[in-house]
Amino acid sequence: MSQEYIYTPSDPSDNKVRYVGRTFDPQDRFQCHIYHKSGNKDKVSWISELRQAGLLPQMEVVEQVSPDANAGKREKYWILHYTEQGEILFNRANTHKPFPIVNVKPTLVPTDEIAYLRAENARLRSIINKISQLINIDDEATA
Repeated sequence: MSQEYIYTPSDPSDNKVRYVGRTFDPQDRFQCHIYHKSGNKDKVSWISELRQAGLLPQMEVVEQVSPDANAGKREKYWILHYTEQGEILFNRANTHKPFPIVNVKPTLVPTDEIAYLRAENARLRSIINKISQLINIDDEATA
């Protein structure tokens, strides 16, 4: 088993990481990103825009993964790391489904659902209070 590398192409105009990947050969993988037009449409579009402006992504190896380590887990670690720092990544999960943490927007809970949850919370608190009172009455009766 060969050593794998976790790498990050970043935008040369603002130095923001735009993708996290893994490869056995970073130089070859960089060339694939630059010249191949298939795969992740957002990433391909971003690289095309850079090339039209006379720029290329900056590529950095952020980790060398030993052959006995799980490179997939390390790649996901770095995706999460950069996403938590506010980077907007063009990654997808290894299953080729959209990666769930790219361009995340908060999920808004409908007002009627909030009202229902508040009412349910109040109802449960009332039940808990009644049970507490019953326990205290039982404790007083046995004392």
